[in-house]
Amino acid sequence: MVELLCELLDPFNFEDAPFVEVMVGHLEAGLIDMLNGHMGMDDLKKISDAIEENSTSVSSHIMKAMEHAIVREFEEISDRVVELDSESTLNDYMGYLGALALRVGIPKSIVERAEKAVKERIEAIEEEATIAEAPEVGRGKRENETFDDTAIQNLFAPLLSL
Repeated sequence: MVELLCELLDPFNFEDAPFVEVMVGHLEAGLIDMLNGHMGMDDLKKISDAIEENSTSVSSHIMKAMEHAIVREFEEISDRVVELDSESTLNDYMGYLGALALRVGIPKSIVERAEKAVKERIEAIEEEATIAEAPEVGRGKRENETFDDTAIQNLFAPLLSL
């Protein structure tokens, strides 16, 4: 979306094309709405990367919306990590936090607090995994049943009468 927006803004690509300003306005509004809504950290990172790569082309409104989305991610860290239940996803999340923090100048103390919340969530997942009992395959309780010829005949008799 960011790349398309930048292509539309390039005067050499769409010279004299009708409605370019209207399309740019709609794309900017859509991108800002996306940034103002809830999105996954990996999506925020990708969009943020694209905005940074094209920072000279995008509007200040988009830059502010990106910054606000990143700050909100740190403010709502506890709510965000509770939604995640994979250690590898949480480890990726922690890496994204560091990169995004540098991008908008999040103080180190806030980054450390966010990383602590992610680590606590990882520990909780590990604890849940150790508490869960493994199923016992092949060790089930065996009942002593005698299954003689009469029992087999009674079992299959209804099928044979068809």
